[in-house]
Amino acid sequence: METIDRERPVEALKEKLVAHADPVVRSADAAIQKARRAGDQARQRFENAGERTAERIRGEPIKAILLAAAAGALLTMLLGLRPRR
Repeated sequence: METIDRERPVEALKEKLVAHADPVVRSADAAIQKARRAGDQARQRFENAGERTAERIRGEPIKAILLAAAAGALLTMLLGLRPRR
């Protein structure tokens, strides 16, 4: 069992707490950095997907309109099939 310095108990306890907390803080910092990187990567992927979509729409506007209309019709049909309350 560890003992606490009786001459300066508060400082000794503080030092022990800091020593135990330091690895936890480093681990939390690493987790935060990892989450930030993942968020940055996801943001970049969404931006790229948006740019590709816009390029496709510019390249084939009639096809894009027809696909959007078909998707809207399908969604309307599916919502119409759901049970009424």
